[in-house]
Amino acid sequence: MPRVRYCRNRNIVQADNRLYSPFYDWDGDDGLSWSSLEFIDADAMCFWGMCDHESYNAWARATGRYIEEQLVPHLREVKGRAMGVYQGAPLPQRLTDTFNKIENFVHEWDEANIRPNKDWKDTLWHPLAPYWWGEIRGIIKYFDDAACYFDDLDDIAQDDLKSPALAKGAPKRTIEASPTGSFLDGSGGARPGGGGQRSGLGMAVGIMAIGAAGYLGYKVLTE
Repeated sequence: MPRVRYCRNRNIVQADNRLYSPFYDWDGDDGLSWSSLEFIDADAMCFWGMCDHESYNAWARATGRYIEEQLVPHLREVKGRAMGVYQGAPLPQRLTDTFNKIENFVHEWDEANIRPNKDWKDTLWHPLAPYWWGEIRGIIKYFDDAACYFDDLDDIAQDDLKSPALAKGAPKRTIEASPTGSFLDGSGGARPGGGGQRSGLGMAVGIMAIGAAGYLGYKVLTE
C-alpha cells in the first residue's frame, strides 16, 4: 500500500475541516474543486465564501499548529535519526541541504509573526475582500510548503535512513468494514493477518464445538 503523501493533500492542508487550499482540488490537480461548488478562491478558503478576520484566524491557527506540532517535531526526529545513523560523520550534502531548508522555512514562519489575533475591527479597517484574499493565500502558501517539507522528511526516513516506520505517512494497518457493522469504534477492526488471529466464523464454530462437548458430557453423567 503506497504511503500517504501530505503535499497538495486537502485532507492535510485545511482549517477546521471546512476551509481548503484554492491552489489544487481533492485530487491534487491545479485549480478549484468544481465538485465542491468552488467557483472562486474564496469558496474554498473562506467561511461562507466571505474572506475576513475569521477565515484569516482559522488559517493562521491551523498553519501554526501544523508547523509547530507536526513539522518541527518530525524534523527533529528524522534529523536525530540521521545523526545516529552516520555516527558523527558528515551527513550527505542532500540531507544537509534539506534539513537546512526546512529550518530556514520554520525561522521564516516565526519571523512572519502570523497569529490568529485579528478581530472585527481589522475587518472594518480592511473592508475590501481582495485584501483578505492576499493575506489568506499567503498563509496557505506556508501551510502548503510545510506539508511538502513533511513529505521530504518522510522520503529521507524511508529511503536514505531505511527507517520506514519513521515515515509518518506510512500506513500503520489496513482497515476493513465489519460484516455486521457492530464494531464500537466504527473502524471495522484491523484486517486479520497470519499471526494466529481467527475469523468470527472460526470462533463461532469453536464455541459450538465446546457447547456440544459439554452437552455430551452431561448426558454421560446423568444416564
